[in-house]
Amino acid sequence: MELRKDSYCGLFCGACPFFIENQNKQTLNKLYQKFSANNPDIQMEDLECSGCKSNNPSIYCKDCDIKNCARNMNVEFCYQCDHFPCSKLKKFRNDDSPHHSVILKNQETIKSIGIKNWLNNQKKRWSCDNCQTTFTWYTKVCPNCGNKLVTASDEEDLI
Repeated sequence: MELRKDSYCGLFCGACPFFIENQNKQTLNKLYQKFSANNPDIQMEDLECSGCKSNNPSIYCKDCDIKNCARNMNVEFCYQCDHFPCSKLKKFRNDDSPHHSVILKNQETIKSIGIKNWLNNQKKRWSCDNCQTTFTWYTKVCPNCGNKLVTASDEEDLI
């Protein structure tokens, strides 16, 4: 199955805990135990994810309004739409999740440097400087080497 780390809205799926945990079935099982304890209706398959643009997004992204809109508008990224930035995108950007706040900036960066360069930059951004272990938006300390990490909550460009 193809892994897709880019999204329609500008999030980097490669820093999503569901996406990362799907690379290791043992850690995915731990994530499932955590989520199913609070929600008995959730199934292991609901947490399986290969990225927003894949045929296998997680339960939290399957019915995303932004993704459905982008597909209906036949665009790969929201910035390609005549309505960019729309109210859906602005609402998502300004919700309670700090990692959402960079989506407009990411859209502009993807537009200016291209998706390949942006993905390379994001891979570097979401990897530990010390050991290159990939980490999530809210991981504070590298699980591999213990290095302190700069998370989505710490970024200066969050507005």
